[in-house]
Order: sequence, then C-alpha cells, then structure tokens
Amino acid sequence: MNKKDEIKKFLPKIGSPLVNELKAKSPRAVLQEYGDAIDESYPNYFRSFITETSRIESESEAVIMSYSFYLIAFIAKGYNYKLFEVIPKFPDKPYPVELILFDRQPSNEGEFESEKELKEKLDSFFQSSFFSNVVNNLSSQVDLYNESRNEKL
Repeated sequence: MNKKDEIKKFLPKIGSPLVNELKAKSPRAVLQEYGDAIDESYPNYFRSFITETSRIESESEAVIMSYSFYLIAFIAKGYNYKLFEVIPKFPDKPYPVELILFDRQPSNEGEFESEKELKEKLDSFFQSSFFSNVVNNLSSQVDLYNESRNEKL
C-alpha cells in the first residue's frame, strides 16, 4: 500500500488537495516533524524512529492502532528508548488521539482533539526536565561507548 492510499483509508472520499492538507496535520506527520528536529539537533548521538502498530482487517486494509516514538542511540547496534505512544481513538479518523508518556511508569496524558492540541502537549514534553535528562543520559552513554572503542584501537 503506498502512502497516498494509506492516508485515504483515514480520509475516504476526499479529493487529493484536501487529502494532502489533512495528511500534513495527521499524528504521524506531527511526530515526523519532531523526529526531524531531533535528528538535526543530535546527529552524532541518536536519531528518532517512529513505528506504527496496525491491526490487519483484510488483505488490503489495515487499521492503525498506535504510533510509538523512539530515540535510537548510537551505541553498539543501537539502543532503543521509547519516549511515548500516540493512539488514535477511532480507526477512521486521525483525531482525537490519546498520548501515553513512558517516564518511570507509563502515564496517560489524556486525549487531544486536534493537531494543535497534540503539538502543544508535545512542545511541553520536549521542553521538560525529563526529556532533557533522557538526552543528557543517552548522549553521555554514546560518548562513553565511543571513548571505549577508541581506547581499544
């Protein structure tokens, strides 16, 4: 299934210009924006990775159950750190979504009705001390890993 068909399952019977506009506001697109910013800000330490979990309805149709947002640190073959999960409430609509943050314990942060609401919450999360600690800890681990590899050479 190509990307254009993928978004049409969320937005059936809508013409292409509107599909493209709504696709740009989808939860997946929002997460990709943040992922791109992280990838640009920390190119030597980690990169973002977004997964989709789907339920197969038929041979040609899958329903997206959730999006998970990870940081992959450049340690050995990669260390995955799951930051949060976005769960669409209805299979045929991109919003509302539920947000689960993975701090020490998974925490349900509530329901978000629009792209704007989701972005506001994610802006707050990416400016939090928790996210700052994750970045600092992963960066330190990557530095230590690289130092240990250089000492062996």
